[in-house]
Order: sequence, then structure tokens, then C-alpha cells
Amino acid sequence: MFLDAETAQQLREHRKVQLAARLRAGEAWQDDDLIFCQADGRPWNPDHVSKRFKKLAAQAGVPVIKLHEGGRHTGNSLNATPGSTRRSACARSATPARTSTTGRPMC
Repeated sequence: MFLDAETAQQLREHRKVQLAARLRAGEAWQDDDLIFCQADGRPWNPDHVSKRFKKLAAQAGVPVIKLHEGGRHTGNSLNATPGSTRRSACARSATPARTSTTGRPMC
């Protein structure tokens, strides 16, 4: 996946912070290989993430989208290249056996 230089740098900085949190947590660290997690490695509760997202969106003055759909559609857009078909985009995805909102297989 392509990341611009600023996003890549922010993720590198986040990784440093996360490694420090992991050291502080010691044996209590829950290693689920998450990029964004609580201070002890546990995943965030989805309700917490949604509430936080809504608050940040309101502060930024942007519309609130459903995170699942926004991520899925963004991922699909990023995965599609000019001239590609839905089948070829599915073949490049990690989970090609998805279904569309109509219930029919996308791939």
C-alpha cells in the first residue's frame, strides 16, 4: 500500500511510542499485533472508537461517516488501479471472498 512521506513518518513515530508503552506494560502487554491499541496492547472497544471519531469529526467540521464503510470504500478505491476490474482488485485483496451489499459475491 502506498503511503505518502508524512503518513509514513507519523506511523514510524507512533511505533516508537507504542514500543515504549509495550516496555512499560511488561508482562501485562497483550500482543495482538495491532497498530492502534490501548496502553497495554488490548484493542479499543468499538464504541469508544466511534465516539472519539465523532468528537474529532465535529471539532474538524467534517461529516461523520461510518468507519467500517469509510475504510472499506477507501481501501477499495486505493486498491483499484486505472484499467483494473473488480475481479483483479479482489485478487489483490487479503480477503477476496467478500460479498457486496446485494449479497452477491464481489469477486
